[in-house]
Amino acid sequence: MDAASFYNDDGIQYLRKQPDELVTGISLPSIEGGQAGYVKVSRRSSVDFPVLSVAAWVRRETPQAPVLEARVVLGAVGSAPVIVEEAARILEGRPLSRESIEGAAEAAGRRARPLDNADVNGLWRKRVVRPYVARALEQLEPS
Repeated sequence: MDAASFYNDDGIQYLRKQPDELVTGISLPSIEGGQAGYVKVSRRSSVDFPVLSVAAWVRRETPQAPVLEARVVLGAVGSAPVIVEEAARILEGRPLSRESIEGAAEAAGRRARPLDNADVNGLWRKRVVRPYVARALEQLEPS
């Protein structure tokens, strides 16, 4: 089962794993030929749970080449990780640039629907999705 299928959009029954099932291993694909960036926002130290997390991945032939594949995933904005497919479509087919990063960040901001919780207001998290998606993607820009 792929990781995206492992989660339900349900705050109580958030895993598709049944009570009598056990996860015995995971397999992570190589990111060879790609670059990944990650940003975590938490209220306290690095060991704290995130109030927002952003993972971004792109694959291109060279740093200046058009993006062949992309993925942007938001964490802590729902009961399951949110894959922002529109952000990937904006990034793919063109070199990574300020314009494509801003477009992908905008798409992620529209897709995020964070809920309030005891720790952080959902509206605040929605407002900071855009700049943190941009920050994760900026880690992948050619230097």
